[in-house]
Formats: sequence, C-alpha cells, structure tokens
Amino acid sequence: MEKATATPIEVNFDGKKRVLHPITINDFAILKQSIRNEKIAYIEDNIKDDKMKLELIRETLNKEINDIEVGEKLSTTDGICFLLWRALRDDSYTMEQVKDKVQPKDLEYYSQFLGILLGHDEKKPKKVVK
Repeated sequence: MEKATATPIEVNFDGKKRVLHPITINDFAILKQSIRNEKIAYIEDNIKDDKMKLELIRETLNKEINDIEVGEKLSTTDGICFLLWRALRDDSYTMEQVKDKVQPKDLEYYSQFLGILLGHDEKKPKKVVK
C-alpha cells in the first residue's frame, strides 16, 4: 500500500475515456466487508442447523479478514472488477454494472492500471488493444 500512486490514470471504459482514482484504505475496508458478507451468505445458504449457523456467523463477524484473503479475492474477476469500480469513483455505475461491462479479454488491460495504482508495477503498462 505504501507504494500506491496518488496519481489518477486515464483508461478506456464503457466506450469512453475515464479516470481511475487512487485506491484508498477505505476501499480495502469495503472489500474486506464484502468478503465477510460473502462468507455469511455462504453460511446462511449452506448450513441447515440453526445453532451451528449462528455460531459460524458469530465467528465470521469476529474474525479479521487477513491480507491473504484479500489477495485471493483480488486475483479473481470479482476482485478486479471491485477495484475497478472503486477506482472509477463514478456513482452512475454499480459494482454489478462494472462487472457486466468487463469482458474476460479486458481483465489484463484493467489489471495493469490497477497494479500501478496499488504500487505493484511502477512502469507504464504494456500497450493492450482495447
């Protein structure tokens, strides 16, 4: 996080030039809450015993989401789309709308820019046809 850039980056998204803004600590807090909510939804959908369900939900609420879980999430299409949505800072898009607009072939294109915003790649992104 300490290498993350504070400089917005211009990208093509949804047929227009858009600005990706720096990823913030708040964005990661929202991502962690999203991971926690997914875990709770899984428990609610798959555990039939009410006492067991309640105990597992309580454990999930009290357990910190660690960096490994965040990294695993960020390596998925959902994780990339989540960061893209947060970096767009455009209230006219929901997370689901961003996910619907990102095609599998676009993931490398957006990942390059998100990597720069996160400080993982300090050089300019390769040219990817978009």
